[in-house]
This record gives sequence, structure tokens and C-alpha cells, in this order.
Amino acid sequence: MLSLICSKSLCTYDLLFYSVTVRWSFLCSLFCFLGMIASRLLIEFDLLKKDTNGGDSKNKKEIALLVVCSLGALATHLLSYVNQNLWCWQSLIGMTIYLGKMIATRAFVEARPLQIVSVGLTAASAFYIAKIGLRELKGKAGDVAS
Repeated sequence: MLSLICSKSLCTYDLLFYSVTVRWSFLCSLFCFLGMIASRLLIEFDLLKKDTNGGDSKNKKEIALLVVCSLGALATHLLSYVNQNLWCWQSLIGMTIYLGKMIATRAFVEARPLQIVSVGLTAASAFYIAKIGLRELKGKAGDVAS
């Protein structure tokens, strides 16, 4: 009887983990897809380049703002809908924190080696993203001051 109870709780925990992981991954990839559509439009139609031929650069700038604003509106509308329909969390950020806690538990409490490696590589990625971002900010601040 004890093994049945233990296997049931393990199954419930694993199903919850897989359910949260799959739903979170789908929602995040949906927002990444919208961001990539915006990026592709901006790059494909050269909306980020300065016009050196004396063309209509103001029109390009307005079209770029239209692309960013319209896809931003779609993404925020979708995020609002997602936040209203999450069953255990008040927002996608809360779901992300919950998933992070579940992953940390699996990595460090249950001591799953590949999960530990995954957490370490994610932390290293976050570190390098912050380092590159700060370097870019310092570079732009130096350009403005010059």
C-alpha cells in the first residue's frame, strides 16, 4: 500500500511538472514568435537603416513605429488574455517563478545531474546577457558624451 501511495504522489508531481513546463514553454514561444515577426519585418523592409540617398527616411521611421506598436499591442493583448486564464497563478511572471522553483527543487533537492548542468548553463547565459547589455549601454553613453 505504501508503494502505491508513493508512486501516486510521484506521478502527480511529475505530471504537474510536465504540465507547467509544456504550458510555459508554449506561451513563451508564442511571444518569441511575435517578437521575431516584428524583427523580420523591420529587417526585411530595411526599416532600421538610415536613408543616405536623401529618400523618405521619415516615412520609414513611421512605418517602423507602426510595426512595433501594432505587434506590441497584439502581444500585450495576448498577455492580458493569458494572465486572465492561468488557473494557479496571477500572471505569467508568477508561473515563471513557480517553474523556476520546481526546476531548482529537481536540480538541487532531488540532485538530478543534468538538471544541475542546465541550471548552471542558464545562469551563465543570464550573466553574459547582462555583461553584454551593460557593455552596450556604456558604449552608447560614451558615444553620447563625445
